[in-house]
Amino acid sequence: TSGQARDMSANALRVREWEAAAAKPLSHGALRLDHTARGVLCVEASTFTRSAPLVAYAETAGQGSINVLRHLTDDPTDWAFAGVCALQHPAEVQALSWGADAQCDTATTVSANNPVRTALCAAGSDFALRYYDHTVTDATIPPARAVQPRTQLRGHTASINACACSFTDRRWVASTGDDFTWRVWDLEKGEEMLKDTVRSPGVSTCWSSSDQFLLLVAELDGEIQTYDLRAGDAVTTYHTLGAPLYEADWSVCDTTRIGAIANNSWHVWRTEHGKTEHVSKVAHSDIGRRFRWCPARRNVFATASAYRAVSVWDTDHLCVPPYQHDLGTESAPRFGGLAWLGATAFVTGDWRALTLWRLN
Repeated sequence: TSGQARDMSANALRVREWEAAAAKPLSHGALRLDHTARGVLCVEASTFTRSAPLVAYAETAGQGSINVLRHLTDDPTDWAFAGVCALQHPAEVQALSWGADAQCDTATTVSANNPVRTALCAAGSDFALRYYDHTVTDATIPPARAVQPRTQLRGHTASINACACSFTDRRWVASTGDDFTWRVWDLEKGEEMLKDTVRSPGVSTCWSSSDQFLLLVAELDGEIQTYDLRAGDAVTTYHTLGAPLYEADWSVCDTTRIGAIANNSWHVWRTEHGKTEHVSKVAHSDIGRRFRWCPARRNVFATASAYRAVSVWDTDHLCVPPYQHDLGTESAPRFGGLAWLGATAFVTGDWRALTLWRLN
């Protein structure tokens, strides 16, 4: 595979071949984005069709600490990116989530007729959520200053570990954190709609892509619950029987599937016709940190460990060893996230850079 990318514009980010991994299931190897020497706190790619080329990442330092990129072509083998804008954030970013109003077209030049709209929620270390809604009509002209948030939401009394914009209702965003609560906010009114408590710190929250009233909340102690907001009650509870649980995810393309990483094992639940099947397997030799379903392949997900070992799994072929790659064992203050880019690749962040992983 070639990791060389064409310069699509003056500010295109070059992608070079970083480490050619051995041929194993589901992967051709890793590519690295040569962009920033500063560490990456978190990274998030849009799972909405109309904004699929967009990726946002937060750096460890600097003005405009949230940067937005766009993939420049529809060719899944050509990974050229360009910067879209920088979002001003006054505190360290803990989590990011793309909103349904985001919009981007890879096949056209950014212009008044083909704008890029950034709709993004960020959770900060100052216990606040900030929602950005910014439209770029000319990517060749840098903004005079970093973009300010449209809405600021306060109410959490400790670190916010996760936030999630609703798939179907553009007004709603959910959050959970170390104050043992989960909350749902109204972006239009700028206020809290719902609040409930959990028994341990909340680590993940995500919405069902098929029912706007169903919300998942995962806790550090290994418990996952789905809530029906119409009644305000938990409708289903899942147990990993292990802690710490660091991330859970609800499949976008198949909402019968929920997954999580707890201790060093992944867990997958599949519910059909009122029956739930639970499968679990050891994922890493050290603590697992990330679990993300592929948004376009219902049976595929990726996991990552605290020391940046990455694995890709296929639930239809669990007897086949997963693709695995170790990025190194240097101690790092934080693993900067894992996000899928459609069906063919995902991106991870760490203290060195963003790394792109391309699949078969």
